Amino acid sequence: MTRLGLKAIGQVRDAQILRSIVSEGCRLDRCGVDDGGLGLRPRVEEGVLLRDTLVMGADRSESAYQRSSLWARGRVPLGLGRGSRVHAAILDKNVRLGCTVQVIHKDRLQEADRSELGLDRKSTRLNSSHLVISYAVFC
Repeated sequence: MTRLGLKAIGQVRDAQILRSIVSEGCRLDRCGVDDGGLGLRPRVEEGVLLRDTLVMGADRSESAYQRSSLWARGRVPLGLGRGSRVHAAILDKNVRLGCTVQVIHKDRLQEADRSELGLDRKSTRLNSSHLVISYAVFC
């Protein structure tokens, strides 16, 4: 069965995509995707490297004006900001990841109890104030 309506037009500019699935509407700007998957409409900015990562996508796109307005107010627009690194993770739909953020699985944890830090493996909440994230829901 096919979907009615307009399909999102994607844009790929000088991106390196290896062994990955890229859905419609993706905006990839001078980034790298290796062994991953990108759902509908994610925006991946310049210098982002994704390895062994699934990005669920976005419900909508934001215009250049909306994005610059969000940055001006100290908010983060939809997508993955410039220079960010993500390794072995699943990023939920409508993710907002700031610039130069690292989501890495550096401890290679399978199970962990870090309740003293207020962390729960099943519900770790990430926000744009994190610069290095080494504990989240990793695959």
